[in-house]
Amino acid sequence: MANRIISDDAEINSVRLKESAAPATPASGYGQLYAKTDGKIYFKNDDGLEVDLTLTGSASAAASALKGAIVSVGGLNVTGSIIQPIVWSAEVQDDDNYWDAGNPTRFVVNHTGWYLISCQTKWDNNTTNSRQILMYINDIRSAWENKFLASTNEPKTAINALHYLISGTNISVHAFQDTSTRAIVTGTFSIINYT
Repeated sequence: MANRIISDDAEINSVRLKESAAPATPASGYGQLYAKTDGKIYFKNDDGLEVDLTLTGSASAAASALKGAIVSVGGLNVTGSIIQPIVWSAEVQDDDNYWDAGNPTRFVVNHTGWYLISCQTKWDNNTTNSRQILMYINDIRSAWENKFLASTNEPKTAINALHYLISGTNISVHAFQDTSTRAIVTGTFSIINYT
């Protein structure tokens, strides 16, 4: 196909780009837009700098590459002196089937990459001295927060962690308190894949 000039005020619905290897550096004062065989769109300037527009061309393009899930729980009773998994009860958002209501204590990673994992809980007001949340990756404890408190007004616990996880990895969050049965009034769990 011959080169075609597009006028400054042209309106184009779409442009078809043939996937190929990266072209040579364009002449001074020019740039090239092209698709490579990796399925991404690139721009190369006259200095030979190649920019991946699929992820970095705009804030919306970068945001669309993120995938994640948010789930919540409310009114979960935690039996004293027993570490028990938090049973998440409501899906707020799930872009890639990380959470399955049929197995509500686990999240399963579908893609290898970097993940930001966050969990927050608010407990009811009680005289328990110790409240904990613990994060398990493939059933091995990897992070936790322990609050040693006397009677306080709805104490909060939180875990935030960044992990490189392999596809198929499962994640769960457990709760513990040292005496009697008390409730997690509210809680949220979120996971975001950055790659």
